[in-house]
Amino acid sequence: MSVILCLLSCSLSIYCCEPFEEITEIIESELQPQSAVIFLHGTGESGPLMREIVESHIGSLSQYPSIRFIFPTAKAIPFRPFPWNGQITTSWIDGNVASIDCEVNYEVLDTSAALIDKWVQDQVLSGIPSDRICVVGYSNGATMSLVYGYEYAKKLGCVGGIAGFIPRTTNIRLNATRGQNEIKTELPPLYLTGAAFDFIVFPSWVEETVQFYKSIGVRVIYNHQPLKSHFINTEALEGLLKFIVQTIDNLPCNK
Repeated sequence: MSVILCLLSCSLSIYCCEPFEEITEIIESELQPQSAVIFLHGTGESGPLMREIVESHIGSLSQYPSIRFIFPTAKAIPFRPFPWNGQITTSWIDGNVASIDCEVNYEVLDTSAALIDKWVQDQVLSGIPSDRICVVGYSNGATMSLVYGYEYAKKLGCVGGIAGFIPRTTNIRLNATRGQNEIKTELPPLYLTGAAFDFIVFPSWVEETVQFYKSIGVRVIYNHQPLKSHFINTEALEGLLKFIVQTIDNLPCNK
């Protein structure tokens, strides 16, 4: 079984490969952008590859002329879950196993959050207000966006994820369980997609994540895909981008 999974992972270019360089790809039109989207890739991938995947499904991102799209690449770390088993690969978040009960490595999490913080602050310095900035991601990147958006970020316009979940051992969940959750008064809305045939990020993990965020006062839009698997797909991306446009790109420019 492990050999089959390893071969499958190799064919998906997420295992048995050299880590990607830490390249950030930025997409914007000639117009002055009014909003920004920071899109985080999955384990073993890169910013440029994430941009390529997104555009292969929905076409050129230049169709959103007022949005700056940023596709950063995570640092390469010894990623512990099977089938990586400590192999060096690009990842935003690390746990001892691929599970909602994983022990989160906060050293990795803090490093990733600092990288995203820099991109958020760069957008603010360029003239884009923080309430017009959205942090989203796919798979490992979706999980990172879910943690960053509500545990680290001071203020965002929205958060989004495709095939992501919030681990039970993150500080935001532990504090909420202890009744000590002092997050923020302004919680950005969340869009989350989960799939019935996802055997990597189980549907129950996504549904538990949705219920958790609702319980702390987040406005959540949950897109359950009954016939899809873990892999990113056109419907999920179209729903996410529609949510982004309606949430942050339709705000008055002088807000």
